[in-house]
Amino acid sequence: MDASKVLLERLIATKGLAVRSSSKHDIYWYTSSIPGPFYFNTQNIAGEHAAGHILEKITNILKDTTARDLQTKAIAAIINQAVMEDPLYRASIDALVDYYRSQSNNVPSMRANP
Repeated sequence: MDASKVLLERLIATKGLAVRSSSKHDIYWYTSSIPGPFYFNTQNIAGEHAAGHILEKITNILKDTTARDLQTKAIAAIINQAVMEDPLYRASIDALVDYYRSQSNNVPSMRANP
């Protein structure tokens, strides 16, 4: 399946993409302080609830004084677990990896076996 379609469907399903539907709805303020009619919250590709949970865990790891290499391994484990537990999240990541591979030469295999 086309990576763009997979990711767009996932963003819509997880409320990672919002579009202002009328002037009665609030506008979205971008970090540049400019208002806009839509926003992307790409972290929601993991799922709206999972994204918050994952980010909280990552934040706690980064607050710790553990060595960076151990923090990196812990963060990778959290993300890998989230990907493996959610088939739609995994399909989104697989679509991104497949697209990257199709655009690049000599890319080693990175996909984990479920």
